[in-house]
Amino acid sequence: EETTVTNNPAHIVLVMDRSNSMENNPGRFDNARTAAQTFAAALLKGNGADNDNGNRIAVVGFGTEADNGTAFSKDVNQINRWIDDATTRYPGQFDRGKWNSQWGGTNIQAGIHEAQRDRKSVV
Repeated sequence: EETTVTNNPAHIVLVMDRSNSMENNPGRFDNARTAAQTFAAALLKGNGADNDNGNRIAVVGFGTEADNGTAFSKDVNQINRWIDDATTRYPGQFDRGKWNSQWGGTNIQAGIHEAQRDRKSVV
């Protein structure tokens, strides 16, 4: 008997902690970045010019506040740049200018609310 497996495309938002507790503990940013990029590579495996598995990822960073996040993308290189931006002290995509006042706390609720605003699944 032949079994058919159907995969439904996933649209997932990575909610990345950028708070001072991440900055003040050596290795946390690096570990979070590596885990997020490994996840993205696995989820988007098979995406390319001639192949699209339908999966998409967006990224939201949070600390005291949440940033505006990114659009969904199937491009793993773009996602990796966004993850890098969301897990560095002086990000480009997410820069609001005041690390300590806007990113010092750990307000995961703000990150989740931002992720849910225009999106569906939150990781």
